[in-house]
Amino acid sequence: GEETDVAFLPTDRIFGRISVDPVQSLGSSFDLNVEKVFLCSGKDGYIPKYNPENQEFGCMAESPNLQYAFKILDKGAPFTVIDKFRDIPFK
Repeated sequence: GEETDVAFLPTDRIFGRISVDPVQSLGSSFDLNVEKVFLCSGKDGYIPKYNPENQEFGCMAESPNLQYAFKILDKGAPFTVIDKFRDIPFK
């Protein structure tokens, strides 16, 4: 994986990756629904990455390399989200 060290400001836009199966031939018309959002940070310079083929699951699985991991959005189970950390709300 690519080694980066990224910090975000509250006003920054954060982009994600969307995978679409080309066999479905969706063309330019499809809808995107965000079901779950995770936020995490690594320990000792570890950068969480999601690449299941390499057994890397980013924020989605427990790991001794993660310092913090939060699920901040879950449309199907909103009662499972963490809405604040140290009395600072995720908004």
